[in-house]
Amino acid sequence: MRVLSLNPAALPLTTAPCPAGLLIETISEKALFAGAAALRENRLLPVLLVSRPAAGEEEALKATLLRLRGTGFQGPVLVIGAAADQTAVLLNAGADDVLLWPASGADLMARLNAVLRRIHGLSSAEVRIGAMTFHLDGRHPEVGGQPVRISRREYEILQFLVLNAGRVVSKAAIYDALYSLSADPPFEKIIDVYICRLRTKFARDLPAGEVLIETVAGRGYRVPAPQTGLQDVTLAEA
Repeated sequence: MRVLSLNPAALPLTTAPCPAGLLIETISEKALFAGAAALRENRLLPVLLVSRPAAGEEEALKATLLRLRGTGFQGPVLVIGAAADQTAVLLNAGADDVLLWPASGADLMARLNAVLRRIHGLSSAEVRIGAMTFHLDGRHPEVGGQPVRISRREYEILQFLVLNAGRVVSKAAIYDALYSLSADPPFEKIIDVYICRLRTKFARDLPAGEVLIETVAGRGYRVPAPQTGLQDVTLAEA
């Protein structure tokens, strides 16, 4: 799972042995607000992790959260390491969850998954679409009980599509979620390359005639609505 962090050095966690694992990317507050203003309605943004504010810095963090939500930013935000008596304050300021420290890597991954499920209306950590089962905990997806091994970027793109199953996701929305905050982003065509690789890998295992990722001409990509894992909610298309 990819998360953005304002303070990753204070978070001594290892990456899980999964295609997504836990990839923590540093982001400055300046870059965060620039991106938040431009991407305020992009529901594909990764979780923002605000880690371990020092004693006495809770008010500054509260102000940051209020300012961030004031831009219209709708992405998920998890605060880790705040004092217990500040939990309600930070939640009311715009955090989606607060995890007290110390905590295990498993606890953090579970909280991150829970935040994603709530944001996207998912009722479980597994989503079944046709013959595929997608795991939000970072494990490889499965077809017929057998894992389909995919790369980290392939996992992220498939996760974006699964979280918005049944709706069209534009290529621009996927690209911006992956690369808009990167210092050296690749060409937008890279998304087509990853989609092609995903189709090739799943074509070997899916039943004949079943299409996992559909191209909607002029609009983007879509995976079918799931049989299980998605609550009956209506969300805007990405």
